[in-house]
Amino acid sequence: MEYLLNLQIIYERIQAVDPETELVPSPRMPGLKGICFYEGKTEEKEFLVVCSRSRGKQLPDGGSLLLVGDWSEEERAGLTGYILKKDGDFFSLLNMLEQMFFYYREIEKRLRQILYVDSSLNDICQIILEHFGRSVFVHDEHFYILSCPRIEPEKTKFDYDSQMGSFMQDEQTLTMFRTSPAYQETLKTTGGQFWKSDFDDNNCLYVNIWIDQVYKGRLIVTEPSSTPGKLREVGYFGEVIRQAFINRYVYRDDAPSLLNGIIVDGLNGKEVNVMKLSPKAAQMGWRMEDHYVCGMITFGNEKLSHYLAFGVCNSIQQQIEGSYPCYYDKAIYLLINLTRGKLSLNDLRMKMSYTIRESLLHVGVSNIFYRLQDFPLYMKQAKIALIHSWEKNCTSWYNEFKETVLPYWMTNGLGELTRDTIISGDLTILKKYDEEKGTDLYQTLKVYLTHERNSTLTAQILRIHRSTLPHRLERIETLTGVNLDDFKTRLYLLMSFALEEG
Repeated sequence: MEYLLNLQIIYERIQAVDPETELVPSPRMPGLKGICFYEGKTEEKEFLVVCSRSRGKQLPDGGSLLLVGDWSEEERAGLTGYILKKDGDFFSLLNMLEQMFFYYREIEKRLRQILYVDSSLNDICQIILEHFGRSVFVHDEHFYILSCPRIEPEKTKFDYDSQMGSFMQDEQTLTMFRTSPAYQETLKTTGGQFWKSDFDDNNCLYVNIWIDQVYKGRLIVTEPSSTPGKLREVGYFGEVIRQAFINRYVYRDDAPSLLNGIIVDGLNGKEVNVMKLSPKAAQMGWRMEDHYVCGMITFGNEKLSHYLAFGVCNSIQQQIEGSYPCYYDKAIYLLINLTRGKLSLNDLRMKMSYTIRESLLHVGVSNIFYRLQDFPLYMKQAKIALIHSWEKNCTSWYNEFKETVLPYWMTNGLGELTRDTIISGDLTILKKYDEEKGTDLYQTLKVYLTHERNSTLTAQILRIHRSTLPHRLERIETLTGVNLDDFKTRLYLLMSFALEEG
């Protein structure tokens, strides 16, 4: 999850003390984890960069900035994403900022600890109540109250359901919800929102809980006023609640989920039921023909609780849009929709780096594929990549099948795989791109490699100008990430061409 504290929240807290403080927002204001001083070098994106007029430095081009002192309009021209505080004691301001960051770090630390240990909604809601000083409650999609640390009868109107043994939203309010067009609109929102009732005088902050694009409930804070900073905060807390929902209801061994059962069946060698898989994929906004990769993460011989594994799953889901982690038999299996996340394999490596390296884990990653029902074979590729790294005592934490395929192929032939799945996924990327864009990159690469990278001969065979070829090769490398200077990469591609057209 992104850090909670951002420029908007900092501004609102400083402005409460000094109303003369100004904010010039930027389109996106990311979460911040600390403070640093601008010394003329590129700033850290995850830090609030303090720029003091007394130091007389030129302002940086971007980032989250706190400008202290009398910076002129000319100096600030065209700049966005900053707070301007002209007056006041500099050291008092720094003390305030330090206390602010400490306070929010403690909140984040407590919430993450709860998620990793038992994902208690009551403990999470108690922290939210302490933060806002207002009643807080969470209900599910059926309006049953899952947590409410402090009940205020005038604001938290609940009825008791003896059959379910729990409270739920009172019937009169539910009737009003059903007849309120304004309330119906709230069921379409994401992130922190402010609800001003159209049938009584109650206002509140809220955030909907969505899992795989399915509405699962709502977090409500009975705060009567709204600011952009408060919306940011309630949105963050809603994401924590969402993770708690996932821990409790999605990744538990005894709980149903969208793809867990299908993935586990595929891992155990059962034939994939396309008629069952297709509607579940559609429910997640996936298409069967999207670009996919599979992954496998192991914990070695460490004894880890399920909740710690779920914490890794949560982190991956947060970092990688379109990812679906499944914890099974002491390993995490990943099914990642690259199309949904708009990711290349290089993007995927970068996004996974923090979670995997921070937890000292190793991951195997398959080739790209375009038929979702083929995922069991690509799960095997991910496992092969991981096993190969163990056998060779590789120090790399991220292991792709295409780096392992040659020794596997030469030792085992097709082994557990098939002809189509052992072919380089890079060729499939180029074919798909050619179909969509009307280009000829697949044939360009084939001719270039089969004629030993002779640029003149390649251009003659393709009937293109010699100056066109470098542009095509650059596009091929950008799309696939292949290094054509590496002879093993070239060998794998040539073998794939031969196998595909043999």
